[in-house]
Amino acid sequence: YLTRLYDRFDWMFAPSDVMAEQLADLGVRQVSVQRLGVDTAVFRPSAVDPAVRAALGIPSGGRLLVFAGRNTREKHVDQLIEALDSLDDRYHLLLIGAGMPSAGHPRLRVVDYLRDEHELAAYLASADALLHGGDAETFGLVIVEAMACGLPVVGVRAGATPELIDDSVGELAERARAVDLARAVERLFDRDWRGLGAAARRRAVQTYGWTPQFERQLVQFARLAGRVSSAEPATASGDGLSADGGLSPSAPYS
Repeated sequence: YLTRLYDRFDWMFAPSDVMAEQLADLGVRQVSVQRLGVDTAVFRPSAVDPAVRAALGIPSGGRLLVFAGRNTREKHVDQLIEALDSLDDRYHLLLIGAGMPSAGHPRLRVVDYLRDEHELAAYLASADALLHGGDAETFGLVIVEAMACGLPVVGVRAGATPELIDDSVGELAERARAVDLARAVERLFDRDWRGLGAAARRRAVQTYGWTPQFERQLVQFARLAGRVSSAEPATASGDGLSADGGLSPSAPYS
């Protein structure tokens, strides 16, 4: 059914390499990668608000880990909380989202779903690192939002997360298990984590800001508009165009 549905479109954009590969596995060839972007004027380090940490009761010298998202199975929120048990008393965990577990740990803080992006940016920028246990991300927008706020990221080596995170901006746990996540957090804070956060901000601005992503999208639209026929894309040429002038599945604008 999905293959028949997708074949009705002239072209498809996938938000990550892993999604493009999954579409290819379904037999969809007319696909290229167009990653998502964030407003780096909203999600920025200067969005930090000292009142946030005070309201959460984070002591001086405490390390605040944050996760924002849905409390669903693939996010492994339970493993984030269990990882907190393996970390020393300096570490605190803030969960932002609807339906988050709110009891059972003295260093756990919970904030309900935030509709206002400026408020979310203030919470992210006021934390020390993003802790993300999702292992089935199709992109991982909150990861890029946190990076734009100047946070290093601890994620999982699965799904689209490794396309966003490497050791220059954070740490990857091998699996979405508490023990692996806790070790990745410790590795992160054994390094220059503030420097990693600054590098994360630079990457977010240069790669995932509205301007660079919009320019990439326009390039893809322009190339698609220049196609001379609706024939299936041929083998990719060096510039990412298929033989008929359209985008090839391996186009470099991703």
